[in-house]
Amino acid sequence: MIQKLEKNIQETDDWKNLCKATSVNDESCSLTESFISPLSFLAMGGVTDLESASQEDIDRAWSFFFHNKPLYKKFKALYSTRKDIAKTGKVTFMRSILNFGAPLNFKGVRYNDVTDRYNAQK
Repeated sequence: MIQKLEKNIQETDDWKNLCKATSVNDESCSLTESFISPLSFLAMGGVTDLESASQEDIDRAWSFFFHNKPLYKKFKALYSTRKDIAKTGKVTFMRSILNFGAPLNFKGVRYNDVTDRYNAQK
């Protein structure tokens, strides 16, 4: 479900104009910073194709990620608290983070930030 929602967002026509760019000279969406997914742990644990991954593969990737405290700490804002997960064995919520770039290019107009021509951005 999460993977499908994230894919839908990244495939919208305006995503390439809103996402955080790779650099000042490269306006393409940053693969690591424009969209931070709670599914990131999968690749860190060696799962590169969720569709073909077994439950065992997913569990192993999660275990690697969850028990690596410095790594988990970098992504902790994406999940319910580590204490709650350890206590219950369940993640009660996950969130994705979309980092927008500036200046924003929306419908062919570039804005410096939300305050630049505020009414026109509504």
